[in-house]
Amino acid sequence: MSTSVAYLVSIGVNPRDIGPMVTQYPYVLGMRVGTMIKPLVDYLVSLGLPKKILARMFEKRAYILGYNLEETVKPNVDCLMSFGIRKEVLASVIAQYPQILGVPLKAKLSSQQYFFNLKLKIDPDGFARVIERMPQIVSLNQNVIMKPVDFLLGRGIPAEDVAKMVVKCPQLLALQVGLMKNSYYYFKSEMGRPVKELVEFPEYLTYSLESRIKPRYQRLQSKGIRCSLAWFLNCSDQRFEERLKGEYIEAESSCPSFYMGGRLELPGSVVVSEEEEESDDEMLYRRTVALIQEIAKTYNLANCKLSWDRKSDCSSRQNLFSCGYPVQRPMAAAETLIQKIGKAVKEVAKTRSSEWWYTPHMAAASRAIDERIPLVDLVLEVRDARIPLSSEYLQLRKFPSSSRRVIVLNKMDLANRPRTKEWLRFFQEQKYMAFGVNSHNRENIREFLTFLQGRVRELKKKDDTAHAITLMLVGIPNVGKSALANSLHQVGRIAAAEKGKLKHSVVSPQPGETKSISSLKIASHPNIYVLDTPGVLPPNVIDDGICSKLALTGAIKDSVVGEIQLAEYFLSVLSLSNEYKKWGTLPGFETRQLLSNEGISNPDNRQKRQYPTDHTQDFIVNKVRRTLFDTVSSFSGCIENGKDLSRLIEQEFEVLLKVFHLPLESEESSYCRAATKLLNLYRTGRLGHYTLDSLPSNGPALSPLL
Repeated sequence: MSTSVAYLVSIGVNPRDIGPMVTQYPYVLGMRVGTMIKPLVDYLVSLGLPKKILARMFEKRAYILGYNLEETVKPNVDCLMSFGIRKEVLASVIAQYPQILGVPLKAKLSSQQYFFNLKLKIDPDGFARVIERMPQIVSLNQNVIMKPVDFLLGRGIPAEDVAKMVVKCPQLLALQVGLMKNSYYYFKSEMGRPVKELVEFPEYLTYSLESRIKPRYQRLQSKGIRCSLAWFLNCSDQRFEERLKGEYIEAESSCPSFYMGGRLELPGSVVVSEEEEESDDEMLYRRTVALIQEIAKTYNLANCKLSWDRKSDCSSRQNLFSCGYPVQRPMAAAETLIQKIGKAVKEVAKTRSSEWWYTPHMAAASRAIDERIPLVDLVLEVRDARIPLSSEYLQLRKFPSSSRRVIVLNKMDLANRPRTKEWLRFFQEQKYMAFGVNSHNRENIREFLTFLQGRVRELKKKDDTAHAITLMLVGIPNVGKSALANSLHQVGRIAAAEKGKLKHSVVSPQPGETKSISSLKIASHPNIYVLDTPGVLPPNVIDDGICSKLALTGAIKDSVVGEIQLAEYFLSVLSLSNEYKKWGTLPGFETRQLLSNEGISNPDNRQKRQYPTDHTQDFIVNKVRRTLFDTVSSFSGCIENGKDLSRLIEQEFEVLLKVFHLPLESEESSYCRAATKLLNLYRTGRLGHYTLDSLPSNGPALSPLL
């Protein structure tokens, strides 16, 4: 048994939980007790957290042991106190939400405090009480917060009373409005009570209408008992029965009770996904109430009620697209197409009508990535070299920039090479480390691995501990994280002359195929591991141009927008660029002959039409290139004009139907098949190399299309 494991067992960690802890956070085996684990434990004990409770926390969240005491934990505790959190309740705050020790807390608290003061009219002292009672509020999305607030205001409750309700019961902010409505209307119509009672006991809205409020109220009615909301709701089932048998109504507890015959519940508390079975929310349901009970008994902190709605938590994420994406002016001629695509994407994001858009597994992945970022040695932010700005992983903005972040422009073989070099220079001028890669080029991967090993050596100079080095790949969907992880693993194992079966991350041309975080070894002496993570998009989008670029490059499933619209957008990009001009030297194929249907039956073409439906054959690809060149070159209109560009795209589609040998009987089906083939050729680099993002105005003046 290692010394770290022995120490953890000595403070109360169940030996049977050591295995799952090591699986979750393998570095625990190599951690030094005297310099890493014990100082953290001693500090948390000094804040009022008993070792028994710490043991339960570590069993469920072993990664907490990796939080740096001096750089992260102590500054975050000091930050909490500077925002008015009382020292005597710090233990309760940490027990409810242990991740608060590792998040970039100052920025989160500052943002939320300003928001609470501006929108909810809650002063800093009231905000501190909110954090004490529900520390998860630091990570709750502001749009989510406003929904229950707007509902209460819409019922005619004055703003100052809503503020009082939130301070007293911040769990209101995580409730689903639909379920709040049901409880509120029962309160007004069936119970016939004044709103003043709801203001005095806002916790009423956090109880289940069907399993607690209705049954207990009906029991009261049958006995003719008239009492306050708190008297019949804020107690366990056993205590409620005792009260019904009593001959008087006893004085009510001034604080929410922890002893309620089971877990505290909110309306609609359901498991949103099997993949979140061991998530942080699960722990909040299963374990935290018990922890708080122990603290409450020991430190008399009975007013620290914990209630949490997992389904609401799935929406607790930053609206990243609406707070930081650089908006670029789209091509004027293609603006109509861009607006159509943007509208389609935003509609799906808004209504969640797609089973793919920000699914529970993506929400869980987002939280898991956030928790691991402070623990890894290097964060490799993978972007698509075709859209170096639009493919930014905006979650990283929540973390302070440092030398531990590398911007990786992947798929550089599909982008315009000179423009990729310009982008790399731009990032370096902005003090970011940046590297361009092609995941399918072994020599390029060797160069990238050498670069990473150089960074690792620099890290080892600053920190001479013997633990393995961990890198984490993060990014939006379909930027090639898994392909890059596989290539690094394969090249690194060969370079180290290691034997054994190679591991593989799942690689797919479709976005969202990676569902979990996996680890691959990429180097030895020192050991270096790379974590491959699921791609995560922000839940909401705002700019049409960015939506269009993400959809065209495959970060968003084609079905969200439609293959035909995406193909039309690509044809507008191609027609407005100079890329097609390179195909003028290809042998001519008489575009007019294609339009008249004569070329298909020509016996001289029999050999070329051996596999006429395989659009990836070179002779078909060259035919597509030359046909597009002829069509654009012979077009008499002004393609800078939106209407003329639309006419050109229609002509291009007509000749492509012939080139791909698609029947004309079912026009919609044929157009969809032609669009799918065209998009495939673009995304594999067969129809040119395009960089769709232009450099910001403070960089060199470059066209976004070449």
